[in-house]
Amino acid sequence: VGQGFEQLLDGVYETGIPYVGKDVPVRLRKQDGTPKNMYLDFVYNPKKNANGIIDGIIVIATDVTEKVLAKRDIEKDVSLRDEFMSIASHELKTPLTTLILHSQMRKRSLIKGDFSEFAPERLIKMFDTDEKQLNRITHLIDDMLDVSRISSGKLSMNLERFDLCVLVRELVERNNERFAQVGSAIVIETCQSVIGNWDHFRIEQVVMNLLTNAMRYGAGKPIRLNVNLSKTGAQIIVRDQGQGIAKENHER
Repeated sequence: VGQGFEQLLDGVYETGIPYVGKDVPVRLRKQDGTPKNMYLDFVYNPKKNANGIIDGIIVIATDVTEKVLAKRDIEKDVSLRDEFMSIASHELKTPLTTLILHSQMRKRSLIKGDFSEFAPERLIKMFDTDEKQLNRITHLIDDMLDVSRISSGKLSMNLERFDLCVLVRELVERNNERFAQVGSAIVIETCQSVIGNWDHFRIEQVVMNLLTNAMRYGAGKPIRLNVNLSKTGAQIIVRDQGQGIAKENHER
């Protein structure tokens, strides 16, 4: 409230104007001496005698701790939902951009009369690439529809057995040209075979987020990537050569 209770009481007593406090944090002590944090709504009303002179204060306080805590939980859920929607919409742009670029390239080839791009073996590869991008979009839309479960921390996992190294190499092959155009070619230093039960889509999403972040802050220098099997499990390391995170932000 910005001032002590005694000053508030004095103010009501002197002016005759009631004071209303909402969701005021109060620190009390239980009978055993342990602290108890509460939130109160309260009203200070001036009490007047028969002559209309203020001779006291009537205090009405209501415990609203549960309401305040419930409100904070809702705000946290909304914040998580908004964060997810922001990430999901960002992730949607990547496969959509790839599909648009491929479409533009094919259109230019047709306009120029260059049909070499449309040989059967090349068409099959094109369709395979497009299908992968469409599957990524489908997965993202499914997750966006499932946002209520994500907000409550209940992510669905579709586990399958595959090699992390193979996945990482596929990602690099698919994106290296795009990264090289901005001066951040991806260099695989080590790629040890790590076979396990993973969620293919989510692992791919995490690695792509790390690579994109490294490209954004990597000062146009190569990005180094390592896949290792450690004593505690799988280890994927993405290292850029940017200026790094300021010391005051390390804890955050």
